[in-house]
Amino acid sequence: MRTLNLTRTDNRKNKGQILLITAMILAVVLTIALTISYSSRVETQMTKLKEEEKKALNAADAGVEKILNSNETSIQISDLGDDFSSIEGTAETQTTQGKDFITPLISKDKQYIIYMTRYNPETKQLSTDPNDYFNGAIVLYFGSESGDCASKTMPALEVTLLSNSALPIQRWLIDPCGEISGNNKTSATQGDYNYPQNNDLFPPVNFSFKSNAIIIPSAIKPQLLMIRSLVEPTKVGIEGSVNLPIQGKIVTSTATTAEGVTRKVRVFQSYPQIPSDFFVTQF
Repeated sequence: MRTLNLTRTDNRKNKGQILLITAMILAVVLTIALTISYSSRVETQMTKLKEEEKKALNAADAGVEKILNSNETSIQISDLGDDFSSIEGTAETQTTQGKDFITPLISKDKQYIIYMTRYNPETKQLSTDPNDYFNGAIVLYFGSESGDCASKTMPALEVTLLSNSALPIQRWLIDPCGEISGNNKTSATQGDYNYPQNNDLFPPVNFSFKSNAIIIPSAIKPQLLMIRSLVEPTKVGIEGSVNLPIQGKIVTSTATTAEGVTRKVRVFQSYPQIPSDFFVTQF
């Protein structure tokens, strides 16, 4: 009888262990199944999100292209064709009118032209109206990229003003490291300049140098200001004491898909730029 009771007890223990193992296996299988299902859903959602992002970006790009290739100042994204009929948003232009301007990155020995009088894109002519000439002072910010004087990796600026007057060309050299010899040098102060501030069109850039003010009276009939980067590339910030003439147009295009994904593209189109190869300057 005792042996029989032990056998029954062992059987019950074995059955309990089997049930426990079975439950653990089922739990593991269920966890794996739920994980695979969740991963599949997440992957599907991510794929759909990427498709929506691409669709919104393509629509925003199409809006920019349409504005740049037409005389329109504002368009609806949904009017760009059947591919974009379900996408909401607009593409519109803004002028650069204001006291602040930031150039693109100017490569070493290349230049960027700032218009100092009104330019007519249709006639491609510079205005000679006395009221259109810039009349004030400008300050230049530069040194947007990393560099130092010790390793000779700090940029310098050559600034050339073309005017419709008896003194058609004026030139300034701004060399914070004092490595370049020449006449008519303009000093620059080293610091941490976050320029510009509170400007919706131009996000602030960190500059290392700020030049002394350059006075440009309207009496000399200023037309073009050519800023050439020497030694190293840099962006240049131009701060006017009064509004600068319009330098081009900024196109902002925003597109939102039916799924609620939004993408914004902003492009600046400058007025014509003259390659630096046309000018050879020696100090």
